[in-house]
Amino acid sequence: MVFCRGCGKQIHESAISCPQCGAVQTPNHRNSNLTKTNDNGTWQSVVSICLGIVSFVTIAETNKLDHDQFIGVIIFCVTGAIFGGVGFAKNNGNKVAPVVGLICCALAFLATIGQSF
Repeated sequence: MVFCRGCGKQIHESAISCPQCGAVQTPNHRNSNLTKTNDNGTWQSVVSICLGIVSFVTIAETNKLDHDQFIGVIIFCVTGAIFGGVGFAKNNGNKVAPVVGLICCALAFLATIGQSF
């Protein structure tokens, strides 16, 4: 048994609200563990690698990027670098995938800048 946040009466620990006063209770620790996810940054790393590859393919397919393609590739590279950084920060074990994503995006960014001049 636990005590109500509103009136202080004893209520059952799984009660969502107090039957006496109707005050909504905070979830207990057992129920709050159900909402936690095990996100280790893998999907961010995969997105980073994909954006880097798409940027490279876009650069390879055209001889000279027009303004819209240039802006699009730059946005893809920056977004991929952000996802790679987040994946690197969240990944506690193997950091190869986020580093590959960061390198792909950085090289695509440099290639885009080099091709535009």
